[in-house]
Amino acid sequence: MGYKKPLLVELFVEVDLAAPLTGSRILDLANVLRGLGLSDVELSGHLSAVAAFPGATLPFQARLRCWSQDRSRLVQLSHDQIVVNHVGAYLGWSRFLGLFEQVLGAAKTSAELVPSALALNAIDRFESVNPAFTLGRYFRCDGTWIPRGYQDCAETCDISIGRGLYPQDPFNRQINLQVRRMGAHTTVQLTTVFKQRLTDKSIEETLGTLHDESNRLFEELITDETRKQMGDA
Repeated sequence: MGYKKPLLVELFVEVDLAAPLTGSRILDLANVLRGLGLSDVELSGHLSAVAAFPGATLPFQARLRCWSQDRSRLVQLSHDQIVVNHVGAYLGWSRFLGLFEQVLGAAKTSAELVPSALALNAIDRFESVNPAFTLGRYFRCDGTWIPRGYQDCAETCDISIGRGLYPQDPFNRQINLQVRRMGAHTTVQLTTVFKQRLTDKSIEETLGTLHDESNRLFEELITDETRKQMGDA
């Protein structure tokens, strides 16, 4: 189901690599990403711009962050992982999927990829100024996912649910619900992780399956009050 005002504030896919990328391969890929408009490049977390790649060397453990100028798109590159992010106002799955496929195509032209696992991560967030806030007003606390004891919860709380431990298990599912209360103001953040080992299915097909699962879980978690807040598209 689509919504006029989705709660999603960040969506990203992590592609784990069984065969590591060398520093030179990472730099080659960053150069290709520049052509996709991801030209604001940072090295690791120190915000030091990588001004010119020819002849440059890159530490094996380093991570490059390739941003779009408006900071809505981000690709992170390291020796064992490629991460594709969409940050800010959600523009829809089709546009995010287009970005992911562009990045994946660029990666395949720049290096031989051996992906081993895929993880779809979503962060939903909203603010409430209702002094009578309770968690059960916005999320189903019926015991299916969230325990019934949280129905009347009106204070700060954290709920974490997990199933599977990758790589011992072929998958990992995580739900983390955070409520932060300050007076009448409440911030609620839902973070979900859907990770799957890649087998016979393609990356694109696996990602589609994880996206469908993510949508189903979200609809199972929220109440009609939350749907009304977002508005039907």
